[in-house]
Amino acid sequence: MNTVSISEFRNILNGNFDAAEPQNGVVKELSAKDYRSQPGLGPSDIKLASEKLGNYRNRGHLFQLAREIFTRHRDEKSQEMPPGMYASRQRKCLDFGALYHKVLFKPDCVSEEFIVLDKEAKAEIIAKRKERKMISPDYPVDFNPRWKQSVAAKKQFGRNLNDAEKKQILIERQAEFVGRLDEFSEHVPEYADWLDRIRQEGKTLITAENMEHALAMVDALHDLDENTVAGELMNTLRKRDCATEASLFYNLEYVDDLPSIQTKGRPDLLVDDIILDAKTCLCAHPKIFGRDVENYHYDTCMAMYLWLTEMLSGHPPVTGLNFPKKRVGFLAQEKQPPYLARIYWMPDDWLHYKKEEVQIELSRIARAWGLGEWSQDLMRNQQQELTPGNYLKNRIRNFDPCWEN
Repeated sequence: MNTVSISEFRNILNGNFDAAEPQNGVVKELSAKDYRSQPGLGPSDIKLASEKLGNYRNRGHLFQLAREIFTRHRDEKSQEMPPGMYASRQRKCLDFGALYHKVLFKPDCVSEEFIVLDKEAKAEIIAKRKERKMISPDYPVDFNPRWKQSVAAKKQFGRNLNDAEKKQILIERQAEFVGRLDEFSEHVPEYADWLDRIRQEGKTLITAENMEHALAMVDALHDLDENTVAGELMNTLRKRDCATEASLFYNLEYVDDLPSIQTKGRPDLLVDDIILDAKTCLCAHPKIFGRDVENYHYDTCMAMYLWLTEMLSGHPPVTGLNFPKKRVGFLAQEKQPPYLARIYWMPDDWLHYKKEEVQIELSRIARAWGLGEWSQDLMRNQQQELTPGNYLKNRIRNFDPCWEN
């Protein structure tokens, strides 16, 4: 069985930064691709830890978590996986949430990170395919008397075809073939080459329909009467000295011989004493979106952002950011017309609880790869007696009333 390379996993946790990038600090203008390429554990990794170790403490163990973090980081960098290891999920050609964020916060920079598969791109792919497939009329192609054109011509003339007639049939078949090349297809080498090129440029493929969808949502935020409060608040915040998609980095150092861990985060908006994240949702009703915040671990992300601003408050400040932040909120907007939007603020007690959880998960990971404590409490005994589930316990008791476990 293939295992995670601990040296590579350590590079994810605490690798060497580029000389131009800090280990502790804020970078305002850093592309999403460059942010992902930097080492460190981000909110997505902590969310994964919460799912593996929080909701399933009796079953999860840290080594499985390390494998998933390892494969996801390599997948984000489009690196080849070691034999026997696969990405936890296939990268999609569209990340609508990321597109929505870019259109909302940095509309002028959309083309730097996204590319639309439009008519011009399809025409480019079709032209290259034609160039590869095109054959000259003089190209020596074997004539086949069983072609339908051959059979029809022989029936018409009542004799075998001469060389000139065969050549004419070859030309007609070539024209028919070239006509089929005018149809766009994703199952050709030229399309795969085009995808590789845009991925190497750090861009994400989107469809024209999804671009129109994102633009319609942002327009509704400012134009729809039901979104007046959310739209006006967003306009007000963005007019102030703010930072959109700023990258936060902090090197967390432990005592007791535990290794340090590089952490990072990328909140959507930092302004005044506020951290604000925009989320698309199916329903912006407070009770339903409140469940989404818990189920999708949005609260874990926001708690980590808040914790990062607290850790960075003692470091050289960045103009206008005023760390630490105190208020944490969401812009929740529905993905279906009329694209209702609402602003929600997280209570302090909820944030404090999740912030503590973030620190606990970080310390568990540090102990795992620093001290080798990979297993949770119930998995540390390598040989033990199994306990049946509650449903099976009741059935066993009905079968044998004297049984106790």
